[in-house]
Amino acid sequence: MSDELSFQKNSALLDPLTGLYNRHYLEQFVPQELKKAQAGNYPLSLLMIDVDKFKKINDSYGHLCGDKALKHAAGIMKKTVRQNDTVIRYAGDEFLILLPGADKDTTSAICKNLLSNIEKNQLTIDKDRVLDITLSIGYAVYPEDSGEQLKLIDMADKALYLSKKQGRNRFSSAKEVTVEEVSSLVAMDAFPCRNFIGRREELEKLKQLFDSVAGSKMPQAAFISGPSGVGRSRILDEIKNYVKDKGSLIYCGASSPHAEDPYYLFAKGIGDHIDLSGIDDPRIMDVISKMPAAELSELSLIIPQLRKLAKRSADLNAEDTGRRFLLFEAFSDILNWMADHERVLMIFDDIDWADKASLELLRYLIKHEANRNMFIACSFANRPTGAAAAAALQAMLKETSNNASVSNIALADLSAGDTTAMMDAIFPGISKAKGFAGLIYNTTKGNPYFIEEMLKFLVEKGVIFYQKDIWHVRDGIGEKEIPASLNEIIKVRLTSLDDETKEMMLQAAVIGKNFDADMLKKIGEKNEGFVSEFLARAKNMHLVDGSEGSGKFNFINENTQNILYGELNEAARNKLHYKIAQLLVNEHKDNLYDVAGEAAFHYSHAPGEEKALKSGKELLEKASELFDPDEIRDSLEQFARELASKKEKTIVELSDKAMKEA
Repeated sequence: MSDELSFQKNSALLDPLTGLYNRHYLEQFVPQELKKAQAGNYPLSLLMIDVDKFKKINDSYGHLCGDKALKHAAGIMKKTVRQNDTVIRYAGDEFLILLPGADKDTTSAICKNLLSNIEKNQLTIDKDRVLDITLSIGYAVYPEDSGEQLKLIDMADKALYLSKKQGRNRFSSAKEVTVEEVSSLVAMDAFPCRNFIGRREELEKLKQLFDSVAGSKMPQAAFISGPSGVGRSRILDEIKNYVKDKGSLIYCGASSPHAEDPYYLFAKGIGDHIDLSGIDDPRIMDVISKMPAAELSELSLIIPQLRKLAKRSADLNAEDTGRRFLLFEAFSDILNWMADHERVLMIFDDIDWADKASLELLRYLIKHEANRNMFIACSFANRPTGAAAAAALQAMLKETSNNASVSNIALADLSAGDTTAMMDAIFPGISKAKGFAGLIYNTTKGNPYFIEEMLKFLVEKGVIFYQKDIWHVRDGIGEKEIPASLNEIIKVRLTSLDDETKEMMLQAAVIGKNFDADMLKKIGEKNEGFVSEFLARAKNMHLVDGSEGSGKFNFINENTQNILYGELNEAARNKLHYKIAQLLVNEHKDNLYDVAGEAAFHYSHAPGEEKALKSGKELLEKASELFDPDEIRDSLEQFARELASKKEKTIVELSDKAMKEA
């Protein structure tokens, strides 16, 4: 069967609304087409296409008509292009077309036909109304414009922006694009700052700690603290890049909805590692083969990736002390067996929101697991959190503070010099504008995230612009013309959102800092195209980040999520929390351990909804079946004493043997 026919049979690669291929298909298909073009030494053109004023169609005629317009446009595109061309629905009202063998002249001719055919074929809304639809097109040609897939898409996208800027219903080539014409897009591409400013000393310390594990086989742990926006996640990303090919990486970010999900950091981190490596990876299969069946069964309760390999374990109950300790021991064992193969790199962000079981396991690994090939890096914010979470974290930090293998790294805001360096790294030469660097530093106090948000704000307002090969700052800008706080900037940026995008952002904020596109679609009762379009807009504004392929997204900064959450009235928040909890419970009714803590969190924030508090309490009881902090601590202390006794006995026996031999 040909690759093309095989793709056609895979419904996961098709857009359900238009019947076109979707973005998942793009990720698999485009690299193949580029390889064919390179091998065959022929050009390949890539078109980016927008349906003009699509939002106005949705607003004026409703979403059903919007869907009809997308299907109408998709049908005309399919009829217009050649047989071997490929039309893909990229996101929302945006399409991508691949034209193998098409040079600039052929591509221009196809673009003209697309504009002509869509204009000639009006959309019939009903018997009395028709709708004129037009397109804007941008294109780039391989290898003339670029030989890289992402660069080609980016260049075609900027050409599309130029077409829209020049009046729509037209096409533009990548060759026509100048930085001046698309300076706002180019400016946004500069974020986040590519250079790592003002943190070299801290990063070098983390690298040294990691490297020392290889030589000594002694575990090392680092706790990174600092205020919001100071760059804790960024330094973790830098160390992730340094260690990613040097061991088994287990990464997870904690968040408030999962603060009651036992072992969330480890279960999510190990599960993602299995997904990335593949369950058939020889190292993973070797670790699994060493696990007692009982331990594998317990882990499969909260690591879905292991369920196909494990016998289904019965749910726990309040009396199952032994099984709770077995689950804890299973996590310790799987990490130790992984460390037998190579270094195990555990990187956990925002552990001030971590669940107690994860913190207890971290404490145990640091305190009791010597001679292990492990590196642990965690971050937490200098901020108040829930009393229980804060107390558990502080207790863990205090107990491990005197451990020789533990390092504490406190991040501070940038100096005035580093602030200037960061500004110039984003927009070369921008600090030369009279008084501008001082104004930014005095306002942001050197907070890296605040600096970036301020610069984005000034780009959107036209204060920063590109002209004659230089970045400029509009004359006369002073303290009165710029927001005084980060929250003020975010609020101003959010006011530019249209009503529907704002509504979706509010719903995402209730789900949490990390949210799933499928959940967003369900709670908002929107079609996939609408959600994809919203996510594309939010990403373009640098409000959220994530992958269309995985469906997993996150707010780039929690301040944005918090401000949006605060804008919802209490009744609306309650209803959304309740709806999310109900969806989670219904979708995971076969294994509530997957979502017990998360669903309980949402129920607890819906006090006005009938049965919410009762359901939340029942789910918390379900989650507590997996972990009891006092019970585990008592068991661990006994286990540690027995382990120490065995080690002492071994030393005595070896000493006696040595004396006899002497």
